[in-house]
Amino acid sequence: MKVTYTMASGGAADAVTSTASQVTSVAPSCGYKPGRTGAEAAEFIGGFGDEKANRAVAAMYPGWEDYVDDTTGRWWTRYCDESAFADQDAYVEAAREFNAEHPWHVWVAEGEDPPDSEVDPAALASAVWTSVSADIPSPSIDRNPTIGESQATVVGFDTWVWATADTPTRVEIVAAVGSTSVTVIATSSGLDLSAQDAEADCTGFGIPWTPANDAKGTDCVIVFDRSSAHLGGTTPMNVDVQYSASWKSTTDRSGYLGALTTTSTVEIPVAEIQALNTNTRQP
Repeated sequence: MKVTYTMASGGAADAVTSTASQVTSVAPSCGYKPGRTGAEAAEFIGGFGDEKANRAVAAMYPGWEDYVDDTTGRWWTRYCDESAFADQDAYVEAAREFNAEHPWHVWVAEGEDPPDSEVDPAALASAVWTSVSADIPSPSIDRNPTIGESQATVVGFDTWVWATADTPTRVEIVAAVGSTSVTVIATSSGLDLSAQDAEADCTGFGIPWTPANDAKGTDCVIVFDRSSAHLGGTTPMNVDVQYSASWKSTTDRSGYLGALTTTSTVEIPVAEIQALNTNTRQP
């Protein structure tokens, strides 16, 4: 399994980190399981009193006459496991496709490898997303202004907030089991900010404050309307990133995996600037 994070980098998502890890176990959805030996199959095929029935059963064991005395090799029987699918419709569709493309029985001589099993791409996508989603890094931010030793922001001012390079903006997972491969892509549109005594206006991942950027503006600010003195000196600001995940597979199937939110809390000292009116002009 390959996991690729596209990280925020100064507000522009262009830093990429790739890692590899193991996929959570996924039960086979369709495949073959061992059945009768050659001798047992021959006995079974001839066990019907009706000749028409014998021919119908024999057709399920192509070339069975070649193995009538074999007691070590086996006929492997195709199956689809309903419990491995997300719902009944997915099971019925997959079973119909698998049965249309695979013979009822396959002969496997002793010492030979059995046919590969298949997994439901929806189940594989769900498993890899569950495996990776718990490890997606929480959002990390920087801000401006940061005044004095306390690095405080100021009541009534636009406090710029932007995601740092530790914050994923996109996650891509590629995983394969046997012949089934899926790609899961999770994306986010930006940061979600919330804090007491504050109003946030954040629709993206923000951009770092610079004199040049100040003239352009930003898509992520928060304005505090009260100092954090009554909160013990800092105001907790919650930072959330919500990801929407979808998947596609080499079988041309696709789907959605729902939303995931990562979160972190940043303590921000909020100061209040006192103004003194020194106008002493007399009327």
